[in-house]
Amino acid sequence: MLKEARKPCICQSIALSIALFVLGFCQLAVAMSNGKSAIRADFEALSGASQHQSFIVYYRSASRAGDIKAFARQKLSQIEQNTGFALEFSRAIFTGGWLIHTRAPLSSEEAKTLFQAFLQQPDMEFIEPDRVFKPLMVPNDPRYGQQWHYFEPTGGVNLPAAWGMVNGTGVTVAVIDTGITNHPDLAANIVGGYDFIHQPDSTLPGDFVDPRDGDGPDPNPRDEGDWTRGNDCTPSSDGTKPQGGSANPAPGIMPGPGGFVKSSWHGTHVAGTIAAIANNGVGVTGVAPGAKILPVRVLGKCGGRLLDVVQGISWAAGGTAFADDGSVIPNPHPAQVLNLSFGMGSPSACLPQSTLQRAINSARDQGAVVVVAAGNNSSLANYPPANCQGVITVAATDREGNLAAYSNFGPNITVSAPGGEIFATLANGVLSTHNNGSTTPSTPAYHYLGGTSMAAPHVSGIVALMLEADPSLTADQVATVLQNNARPLPGTCIVNCGAGIVDAGATIASLLNAPVPDAYEEDDTAAQWKAYTGTPQDHNFADDAVDWVATYNFGNNRRVYEADNLGIKANACISVYLMSQSGGISSLLAQDCDSNGDGRSRLVLDQPPGGYLVRINNEGGFSGSLSDYTFSITNTPINAPVDSYEPDDTAAQWSAYTGVVQNHNFADDTVDWIASWNSNMNRRTYETFNVGQYVSTCITVYSMDANNNPGTILGHDCGSSGNGRSRVVLDQPVGGYLIKVRNANGVTGVGTDYSFRIINQPL
Repeated sequence: MLKEARKPCICQSIALSIALFVLGFCQLAVAMSNGKSAIRADFEALSGASQHQSFIVYYRSASRAGDIKAFARQKLSQIEQNTGFALEFSRAIFTGGWLIHTRAPLSSEEAKTLFQAFLQQPDMEFIEPDRVFKPLMVPNDPRYGQQWHYFEPTGGVNLPAAWGMVNGTGVTVAVIDTGITNHPDLAANIVGGYDFIHQPDSTLPGDFVDPRDGDGPDPNPRDEGDWTRGNDCTPSSDGTKPQGGSANPAPGIMPGPGGFVKSSWHGTHVAGTIAAIANNGVGVTGVAPGAKILPVRVLGKCGGRLLDVVQGISWAAGGTAFADDGSVIPNPHPAQVLNLSFGMGSPSACLPQSTLQRAINSARDQGAVVVVAAGNNSSLANYPPANCQGVITVAATDREGNLAAYSNFGPNITVSAPGGEIFATLANGVLSTHNNGSTTPSTPAYHYLGGTSMAAPHVSGIVALMLEADPSLTADQVATVLQNNARPLPGTCIVNCGAGIVDAGATIASLLNAPVPDAYEEDDTAAQWKAYTGTPQDHNFADDAVDWVATYNFGNNRRVYEADNLGIKANACISVYLMSQSGGISSLLAQDCDSNGDGRSRLVLDQPPGGYLVRINNEGGFSGSLSDYTFSITNTPINAPVDSYEPDDTAAQWSAYTGVVQNHNFADDTVDWIASWNSNMNRRTYETFNVGQYVSTCITVYSMDANNNPGTILGHDCGSSGNGRSRVVLDQPVGGYLIKVRNANGVTGVGTDYSFRIINQPL
């Protein structure tokens, strides 16, 4: 927030350029209005970045101007004459100001000089830099820095890169586990839940599983504690009662006083890794802090029964689960992701006919993704559910990126994720939400634990991020995308550690910058559909007079739909429709029927995320070998201006290039230049087309040196494709570039016109 100046400033003036006086910041930036100080320039905001190229400026007299662009040109020309900075009017904005750009980036000191020049204009009301707001990640949770498993380059999963795009909003993850304890870092993200554990059946020898809540299944998933004293879970020789004796603690859970194993609060720890609340100023954060947790209690004292487990799996995904009286248990919060951080005590097959496999199949039929821990037996992952079909099985890695010493491995592993090692150094474990109670729940806490149980929720959280990015993903597609974007283990792996350590940033980027999913003709079968990758694709009307393209837009993009290289008897029309929820046509958005006479049809639309159907109609009705064409879809940022100029133009004659095709002419010169600033890592296409009959163009792309002059030649093309255009395609980082468009014939005048465009595509 800006503050009013409290003290007067004593300022001096010095000469600058032609009749420009640089006055002190205070007197220039603060004017008197109705007896109160009014700030006219936000100099403080210039300290937020080292370079500035976009600004927002307000004029009191702008609202009375008939031609905003002409009025803006007049005002900006005055600034150009006084400073030497070339300025471009981009557009008016709804608040009454203008967005303007400089041809080249300015340093903070240069931007201050620019501000001072604007302040010389008495009707100028306010100027500020156009700034970039980013998500408030890395989180402000004080113990986030101890969650190495999220961000460290060696053993982490690259979460900060994903958090810049998604946080899991709109996705529910079921933690099928020991239940949940009350925790301030979890409470706001908990929805519904159920306890499926039955009381021990005294008529069944060896039935020692106990919910410890005094009743059977109920809608309260509170974790009552799974502590045991001695060998409480080991049957006596006749199988009728516990064997008793000294405790035999599980790995990572230390025995407490009296020879008992403390409660693990396992479900609370797993839930925190998935969706602990971010930016609340306490504790830790989860992998998907915007997601919701559905706690499903199936594990109590001595573990969980198969029938209770499978009921929980089916119910969590929105499938059928029955109460003891035969009624159906409703689930108002079905989960899209199921986390199963448990396994059988001994290796066995997961047969297709088995109850567990049937439950997993049921969950998948409901559309859920099932993520399971590989197991902590230092052997093959041959323990159900890790070896069941249709699950994502997760092995554990340590802080150095090795397969963790305890982790199972083998051909069943889909991917690996951090599970930590707590035996040598506690801080090398996975930090998450926990509880201080030794037996029953006590005060909330944060503890380090280690195991594949800790690895699986990393993947479940990333799956939640994926489903926010693309809710249409199937379970099999999720597994494939995770594998395709995993990175090799930087440490050692015995054998079969899956595709590698999951990479959240790469995974989400691959979805949000994904190619158009499928291009197809309406009479093709699914097997005949062709993959569309953003590169122009050959089509032919030989089998029909209509082609269709189904496309999903993953962001707010300016999209160019284009049919080109049309056969001599084909005249294509492009119609873009909104896709209905059922995948059919909803409404017509726009249409083009080759009206520009250049052998192509093109539509340019600013579109939000969603599904679209593109109809390409052969109006001539011809079929056969002469009715071929190419089709492409390109995404460019909405309102991303690029400055375009000719070297012998004055600054006032430079025209704004906004990503829409721009017409040029060589009437005044045989060379045109385009100055372009690339604001993101992009694949850029520089292209001339609609070339006049007497001219042949060459494109040469240069890097821009520190003085805004041509540097190294990066690419060159002289219409070698034989299709009446020149095109250069380059993968380019952020920076300035100069494009030289040369008239290879050297003629000027009538017939030397052409069109030029720059297209940005994600790498």
